Amino acid sequence: MRWALVLLGLVVALPGAPSRAQPAEPAIANPALDPAWIGLWVRLATSGNRSCRFEERRYFPFRSAPIVVTGQLRFTAERGLSLQYLTPERRLLVIDDQGVLMRDAAGRSQAVPADERSLGPLAALLPIMEFNLPQLVQAFTFRGQHEADRWTLTLVPRPGELARGLRWVRMTGDGSRLRKIEVNLSAHQRVEILLLTFREQVVFSAADLARYFR
Repeated sequence: MRWALVLLGLVVALPGAPSRAQPAEPAIANPALDPAWIGLWVRLATSGNRSCRFEERRYFPFRSAPIVVTGQLRFTAERGLSLQYLTPERRLLVIDDQGVLMRDAAGRSQAVPADERSLGPLAALLPIMEFNLPQLVQAFTFRGQHEADRWTLTLVPRPGELARGLRWVRMTGDGSRLRKIEVNLSAHQRVEILLLTFREQVVFSAADLARYFR
């Protein structure tokens, strides 16, 4: 199985529909110094533990409609990102400082250490989920635009290892709420993720932490 990045998810990289054009939003020199964006980043970064249902759409050139998978996302700064896929098959993916852990419906686990080159773009996933601006500025250039409360922000990898497996990540939302993530892996690999029933400042029980995280 070959691993590839999804911004609030992880999918197996398979040939997809032709990707959209390169990002056309205005460039943002430094979001940390731009008054139009720094307020949004502060709100996103302080949203605490998060949980939401998600719908992931995977596009293929041989299908007229995308393949749709659904699940539940959970995030804590201490434990990382947990993706509980519910349909069409049940499995759990945990992405944290140790790497990636995949657990199937029978409870069998497979781990990929954080220092393996096979992780590829996954090295950027946690900083994106944490909205860790200092780390993201080192790895990406930024483009974006506002339309009233609605906003679009695109992260383009700087030249290097990350850019070999990822073209860009586009996030859209309104106010301080992230609604959609589009991950463009290559000219033929694209995934869209819709975030539903988003909850912030969630308190996970000890049982949930043991069940859904490493």
